[in-house]
Amino acid sequence: MKFCLRFPESGVPELAGRYSDDDTVVLDAGLRARQQGFYDEAGFLAVCRWKSPRRLSLCAKNGPIFIEDATRIALTTQHERLRLSALTSLQGIEYPRASALLHLAYPAPNPILDFRALAAIGISQPSGYSFDCWWSYVEFCHALAVSTGVDMHTLDRALWHFG
Repeated sequence: MKFCLRFPESGVPELAGRYSDDDTVVLDAGLRARQQGFYDEAGFLAVCRWKSPRRLSLCAKNGPIFIEDATRIALTTQHERLRLSALTSLQGIEYPRASALLHLAYPAPNPILDFRALAAIGISQPSGYSFDCWWSYVEFCHALAVSTGVDMHTLDRALWHFG
């Protein structure tokens, strides 16, 4: 994929500052998941609702033990493909929601994959996501965060707001 930022890099901090959603609940859920090494059912469902409430009923079908086991694998493995596979094995979880779960637990290395963020870098919403798409996006966001001097959470907010 060829990414191209649709606004000047210098605009990242200002755009991020316009982000107005209250994400306290999911930031707390992510912190709890990082401390525990897994998402509990309440935190998992809070993140699913925040990312997109459309498929929440599917997410709720997973059950607490499966949620704990799958997210424990995702939050502890060193293998990126396994991390995404564990999360997408959960009902209602595709790459965008998986990326939100990862980002909220470990923001520094994980951007949130979102159609708005993709629009901000010149990509139309794909009909489906793949690991290669995810990894290209991660690498692009890491480079952009470094070149703009912001953390991944700030970059994510700027891309989301622009898109």
